[in-house]
Amino acid sequence: MNKNGAIGFFDAGMGGVSVIVRAMKKMPDEKYIYLGDSINQPYTDQPKDRLIELCVENCRFLVEKGSKAIVVACNTATMVAIDAMREAVDVPILGMWPAIRPAIEMEVDGKVIVMATETTLASKTVHDLISKHGRGKRIYKLACPEIISLVENGTVEGEEMETLIKEYFKGFKMDESTTVVLGCTHFGFLADTIKKVLGENVKIADGGIGVTESLSKILTEKSLLCEECKPAYEVYNSGGEEKVRVSEKLLNDFLNVLDEAVEV
Repeated sequence: MNKNGAIGFFDAGMGGVSVIVRAMKKMPDEKYIYLGDSINQPYTDQPKDRLIELCVENCRFLVEKGSKAIVVACNTATMVAIDAMREAVDVPILGMWPAIRPAIEMEVDGKVIVMATETTLASKTVHDLISKHGRGKRIYKLACPEIISLVENGTVEGEEMETLIKEYFKGFKMDESTTVVLGCTHFGFLADTIKKVLGENVKIADGGIGVTESLSKILTEKSLLCEECKPAYEVYNSGGEEKVRVSEKLLNDFLNVLDEAVEV
């Protein structure tokens, strides 16, 4: 395995950009490849067999482009296809899991709100995490599909996004201790905006931080950190050049203003 190869990331669209940026911040001397599969977005609408097929194809594409490790920057893809992907290609593959356990551990007295797709919220993984770690806690599931649609179009801040967040959370009392889990990578851009709308005391849990830490650890353990790399990134998207342009803009904008509003 070539230690001077790239680290590959993929997602069904723009969400995984929020994860690759965290990795770029932590490991700035690496090379990166991002693949957005916007033509097949959302993955939640794909039949299981087709989603597995798409994920395996994405991994093979990233390996062909020189990836030495792959991050599946999508909770849905991870839950459905992680085993098939690991069988299909011979590089380390890391998946995304909602940061439910750390959120529960952090939220001592208040409530935990898990923002995610309907598929993720209905998954056995989420059910098991809540059952195992959330006994006696107030944990709420919140599907936010319209927010995902906005992010897909490159909107991650501003009045339209703030109004939408306010609408989704209108049923919750925000004057008590609250932790919000960003259980979809599309929400990874929104920590600062969520705090702006819901209040600065709201705590944020983002699985993108955990997977970045795991990635750094695995590359170190396997002696796969770059030694002679010139930092660089490439962006691909199945939806064509306009989607590549939106992805690159999100990537560069987020690199410049990466929030510090996330606790875990």
